[in-house]
Amino acid sequence: MMKPNKIVMPGGSGFIGRSFSAFAGKGGYRCLPLTRDPQGPDDLRWDGKTIGEWTNSLEGAVAVVNLAGRSVNCVHNPENRREIIDSRVDAVRVVEEA
Repeated sequence: MMKPNKIVMPGGSGFIGRSFSAFAGKGGYRCLPLTRDPQGPDDLRWDGKTIGEWTNSLEGAVAVVNLAGRSVNCVHNPENRREIIDSRVDAVRVVEEA
């Protein structure tokens, strides 16, 4: 019997997600990034707010590594701060809901 090896990564298409995927891949894990703009063969489309087809990827996953959220590399005014917080809260809420 093959050991489960799938890791689902909301927001996993960025610098940290790609680095983590490469590291985990050396250990035999397959990372599936959830992203607004799929580029790679394992990337899955999601918007970070709603349930969608990406929920099928959770079946059999050994872990969910949440890296989703608006970049903090911006001017920290009230609007941007709200977007930074909301993007993280929304991502956690929808993954928990799924």
